[in-house]
Amino acid sequence: MRDGSRPASWWPLVAVTALAAVLRFSTLDLQSLWYDEAFTPVHVLHPGLGATLHAVVHSENTPPLWYVLEWAITRVLGTGAVALRLLSAVVGVATVPVAWAIGRELSSRRAALASALFVAVNPLFVWYSQEARAYELFVFLSALAMLCFLRALRERTPAAMAAFAVTGSLALLTHYFAVFLLVPMVAWLLSDRDSRRAALGATVALSVVGLALLPLISAQGGHGTQWIGEWALRTACAEAATWRSDITVAVNLSAIQFRAPGLVNTVIGALAHSGLAPHRLELEITETVLLAETETTLATLHKLRDFGVRIVLDDFGTGYSSLSYLRGFPFDKIKIDRSFVKDLAERVDCAAIVTAIAGLAHDLGIATTAEGVETQRQLDFLRKHGCTQAQGFLFSPAVPRSGIAALIGKIDGEASKAA
Repeated sequence: MRDGSRPASWWPLVAVTALAAVLRFSTLDLQSLWYDEAFTPVHVLHPGLGATLHAVVHSENTPPLWYVLEWAITRVLGTGAVALRLLSAVVGVATVPVAWAIGRELSSRRAALASALFVAVNPLFVWYSQEARAYELFVFLSALAMLCFLRALRERTPAAMAAFAVTGSLALLTHYFAVFLLVPMVAWLLSDRDSRRAALGATVALSVVGLALLPLISAQGGHGTQWIGEWALRTACAEAATWRSDITVAVNLSAIQFRAPGLVNTVIGALAHSGLAPHRLELEITETVLLAETETTLATLHKLRDFGVRIVLDDFGTGYSSLSYLRGFPFDKIKIDRSFVKDLAERVDCAAIVTAIAGLAHDLGIATTAEGVETQRQLDFLRKHGCTQAQGFLFSPAVPRSGIAALIGKIDGEASKAA
């Protein structure tokens, strides 16, 4: 009786998996490659595996597993749209039975069917299955790691823990986001007294893989974190647009953000979206950006300045402090580092340096801002020696967005009383 009922129990899974395959493979070549997809075969995938891995380190922001698999596939099938998207489509279909098994592990056959259907027809999963990027492989391996975790939690055997360690490691080798899934799982296994000993090996294995990826994360230099800087820029412009029209906003640009392609368009887009006038935005860069003073670097600075954005050299006086920077580009402002301002009253050399920087900037027609001003004595010295602006706790500590309007009102009130 059991054997006779088995086909009937499995046919829903077969049907849902077939549906998933139709949805993914039937439209795999209907649209041309997106920019980030087309970037992969041109700039990342090379004839040699070593050259491919080198490109992953210097131009991508994810671990190498997906690129290695894509390299192997394209060596056989070429770099057409179907070949590039084939891996995502295959693992997208394979995710369906994994979702079924997770549903069975957690609840019942109905839950398994619901999970499988959700993965099979969900537009987001279908989309990722038709994109030549690492996301669908990451979804598949993460789902597989979750399934192995649930079985390890139930069985508490070395074999089950080893399966969890292997699938978790593969997920981590596909995308760094896997850490947000794996850390809670490992913590759960370690917190359970019955599974703790068996889970130690899996924990060590996953930790080794994670530590091995740290040099790669460092070498990739935060390529995937550029969105944070873009978000900060857009938010700052939108907030400043609500202020009085004579108040500017300063935004720091990291060296990574500055080297990102499309920086000028990002800045222009943030200004256009917020309605902020370009001259009210100050972009602060450090000398790290200027260490690689190439034609591209200077061209980017000139494009931003020609558009009306003010360019500020931050932390002047630290680092290499080459005067050639001031000759190579007409900065609107330089900021004197707080380390010199702090010891103005105690150290003659700090006073001499601040005086020299302020005098040099004045002769070049560049504004100056002294950072870290905390006492009236420091402010008086800076005013006497030609420093045009100052910032620091003497005026206000850092305030959240909600407190800016009150701060502006306070400063205006004090200015009215002084007048």
